[in-house]
Amino acid sequence: MRVTNNMIANLTLVNLQRSLSAFMDIQEKMTTGKRMNRPSDDPLGLQRTLEFRSQLSRIEQFNTNISLGGSQLAGYETILTDMNNLARQTMDIALAVSNESNDSPEARPAFLNEVESVIERMLQLVNTEQNGRKVFAGHRTDTSPIINSPDGIRYVGDNGAMSVEIDDGVTVQMNLNAQETLLKRLSIQGSDSDLQVGIDGATLLADLQGGTGVDINTFSVTDDNLGVTVAIDLSVPSAPTTVNDAITQINNALTAGGITNLTASIGGSNNIVFKATPTGQVSLTTSVANLNGGAGVDLQGGIHVRSQSGAIDFQIDASGSSTLGDIIGAINTQLASNGVSNVTAAINSAGTGIDITDTNGTPLDLVFENNTGSTGASSLGIAGLAAPTLSGGALVPADAFTIAEGAGSTAANLGIAGSFVGEMAGTDVNANLTLNTPLSRLNNANDLTLGSIKLTQGMDSRIVDLSAPTIVTVGDALNAINTSGLNVTASINATNGGIQIISNSPTDSFTVENADNTDTASALGIFGAADLVGSMILLKHELEKTGADSISKDDLDKVMAVIKAGMSELLNLRGGIGSKQKRLDATAAQLGNTEFEAIRQMSEIEDADITELVTKLASHENNYRAGLIASAKIIQPSLLDFLR
Repeated sequence: MRVTNNMIANLTLVNLQRSLSAFMDIQEKMTTGKRMNRPSDDPLGLQRTLEFRSQLSRIEQFNTNISLGGSQLAGYETILTDMNNLARQTMDIALAVSNESNDSPEARPAFLNEVESVIERMLQLVNTEQNGRKVFAGHRTDTSPIINSPDGIRYVGDNGAMSVEIDDGVTVQMNLNAQETLLKRLSIQGSDSDLQVGIDGATLLADLQGGTGVDINTFSVTDDNLGVTVAIDLSVPSAPTTVNDAITQINNALTAGGITNLTASIGGSNNIVFKATPTGQVSLTTSVANLNGGAGVDLQGGIHVRSQSGAIDFQIDASGSSTLGDIIGAINTQLASNGVSNVTAAINSAGTGIDITDTNGTPLDLVFENNTGSTGASSLGIAGLAAPTLSGGALVPADAFTIAEGAGSTAANLGIAGSFVGEMAGTDVNANLTLNTPLSRLNNANDLTLGSIKLTQGMDSRIVDLSAPTIVTVGDALNAINTSGLNVTASINATNGGIQIISNSPTDSFTVENADNTDTASALGIFGAADLVGSMILLKHELEKTGADSISKDDLDKVMAVIKAGMSELLNLRGGIGSKQKRLDATAAQLGNTEFEAIRQMSEIEDADITELVTKLASHENNYRAGLIASAKIIQPSLLDFLR
């Protein structure tokens, strides 16, 4: 094939254009500083660049979210700090009022004004706005989160959580609401109350000891004076079911066993008592300490024994004696050791004292008398002449008994284990409160006078009159509260010792207080508030009292306990805010590192190597110039070029 001049010219032009294009491409990269200026430059690199740009866009949004979230959290932290300070101020007021020197009708107005100011400021804080949005209302940021009355507040926001995404798939809730800050339940009214339920004959043994009942087993009763022990088995002839059943079986067993001067009965409150009828009887086992009505006898100075003739004269030492038998033994032993025969001491036939009998054909006419500075003979009732018999005086022992466990824990469950003289008042049998417990048995059956109580739930208040004649039992009282029209549940508390009231509305403050100038709520152990705001309102109401009556310290303690718990809760919320702020800061730092790495890698893909481009540009420029020179020599113009 013949190569024509035209072909040479076209090929030369193509090569020149290609060289020029490469030159211009390098020149463009040098101008923009980018290795890629159009998709065709590096399709794979462009895809990676777009991924990095998308990542940087998300990081920018995350940083914006973190900045806005941090600002919101900082606002919450400031508000919570102010709320905690207000709660502490209320606590200080309550403490001041609890000081009797400050609790006077004259001082209360100043305290009242301060509490009212604190409550008003607290409600202002919960209505705080940021950027025109109520920050304690959940999603309902366009309305006030609470409505209030002089007796309580109600939360009308919602529980909507406002969260922001701070990293891929990572969200953090930024908002709080008034329900969790001011209305969180901190106390259940009456949960720890003990109404001191008294017992009667019909009280079930199963209801004693807080509902765990009585171990139906054995125990023993010992007459310490006479040395008589009676074993009592409550399971015989059949297990008792009531307190009266148990007492009857105990008394029957005591009589049958020979202890006839001791009787069990129900005490005046919540216990079983034993009362002894004095018999004046003594035995060899009678304790020296129980003689003479529990005053004992003087054994330290000894007993002086002498005959009227003066032939016999010695001292009897019974100082080491612990029982009457020890004393009689000491007298008889020392009479014999001093050569005195046929003279003996013994308990008299009536069992009330000591007789000294001289059985010698001719009595020795012994005189028993006190030593100087001692009352030994007199305190034993044997001061006198044995001619032939000295009939001692009555030793009048104190009636001493010991009740000991046998198998099981029956005596302890009945509150009657231990030793006593004359009378035992058993310990509290801790009767279980039941729905059928008569109100008359509360406060150990000591005339608990009931009146009215005031229940306030948010905006609604009810007065419940517990003195109504139809309210006889605990169940009646609970029913009156539960049917008051409020969303509450009154029940027997977990300890089975008292009643409690739980508000079932988490959006309302809840208080229980005395009404009609009575102390019914306090007496029933249900006075108090369930939440922080409620406790502040209760303190206000207490300070509004007129007259000289002092504010109950127990009631103030309950108010302060809830305020203290509210302060702890506010601190916990502040701690949560601080943790979230730290998390935002850590995430922001992490995002900064990720952003830097993305920019670095994107730069490696996009940015041009200027040094390399300068070298290439010079090379392509030389190539292009050389091509132009070579083309001028190869393509010589002819006459035909001009004739075209």
